[in-house]
Amino acid sequence: MAMLVEWVPDECPNGHRWSKGKFLAGWCNTRDVPCRYWICKVCDAAIYND
Repeated sequence: MAMLVEWVPDECPNGHRWSKGKFLAGWCNTRDVPCRYWICKVCDAAIYND
């Protein structure tokens, strides 16, 4: 069985480091190509995995 490994950002665009509980993860279906996204809880910056 193959393992699914998901890419996560190292930090938000404003430099806040990735750690447990600092980012909200979601799935965006409203774009042309659905993608995963993360929102930094410190500064509300959004990161999209296009």
